[in-house]
Amino acid sequence: NTVTADSSYLPWTVKADAGGNFVTNWTVCDCIGDSLRLKAYGLTTGFTAYAYFSDANVTFQVTGLPPGSGNPSITATYTVVTTSNGAFVSSGTRTFPYPGPSSPAIAVTNSQTIQYSFSNISIGGTVYSALGGSVVGANNGSGGQTINVVYNVSCTAPSTPTGRPTQTFCNAATIADLSATGTNIKWYAAATGGTALAPTTALVNGTHYYASQSTGACESQTRLDVTVAINHSPTITVQPTNQSTTYGNGGVTFNVTATGTPASTYQWQLNTGSGFSNISGETSTTLVLSNPAVSMSGRLYRVIATNTCSSTPSEGVSLTVSKASLTVTADNQSKVYGGVDPALTKTVTG
Repeated sequence: NTVTADSSYLPWTVKADAGGNFVTNWTVCDCIGDSLRLKAYGLTTGFTAYAYFSDANVTFQVTGLPPGSGNPSITATYTVVTTSNGAFVSSGTRTFPYPGPSSPAIAVTNSQTIQYSFSNISIGGTVYSALGGSVVGANNGSGGQTINVVYNVSCTAPSTPTGRPTQTFCNAATIADLSATGTNIKWYAAATGGTALAPTTALVNGTHYYASQSTGACESQTRLDVTVAINHSPTITVQPTNQSTTYGNGGVTFNVTATGTPASTYQWQLNTGSGFSNISGETSTTLVLSNPAVSMSGRLYRVIATNTCSSTPSEGVSLTVSKASLTVTADNQSKVYGGVDPALTKTVTG
């Protein structure tokens, strides 16, 4: 099967450029392993003719995916090495639709080995996988070799995880604080697509977050929708202030203002020297003491603002009640000379 330069193949003419260089292509219809000698005519002295051959290729053939599955994209990743010592030759990927009109080809020689792997394919929530492998170059005697790869079911998508549709937190929370029942839970910012959020991502009040669960390489096709509510502990924005009065001049009023969500409830407290205790019935933002006695002077008052997050006490403030000024006025009396002395009387005020 040796072909010589004088064999009865039809000649063809190649036009050289101004420098005497030319490039041409032709098809060799002989089997791999045959020797071939070519002769170039018309060369100027000093020029050398070179012939380069790609003597075969490897193609991929995929089976095993379900019919009517559309056109999933198949990706083959390969590396070509020399069969003799494993030296690297080339590498790359070939992507093609399944089922497609053709499979991607890789040019190799019979002295090379191709190592290959295939990407997983997800169809309707079911993941299919194919085994990788290696094959010695296209040395099957027909100028090419086909790698037949069978896809098998790797796993099937699990159901949507379950959980509370509204989840409430106090002050600050992160993705790690969200709750869902399932396996390998991942949280997303969208109902479909996107990248899973990091556990340290801060939650935003009123925002929807979406949870999936996974079994192996399979992730649920639908996600749990959770709305986040962020509440805030009470903050005393206007503190009560010290109050002073004089006995008999009327009452005093202590006031407080607090913020927080949900709205706070209030409880006023009294400290007479042994610690604060609740004042029965005083549960508004205002505490009114009507005509306090001098004996109440020096007492401390505060209020506790409470909501579902926590309780916050106000500052303790004091009550001062001064004694009223005392005025003694003698009543006017008169007497007739020689008569009986009148009784002396006085009027006390204050």
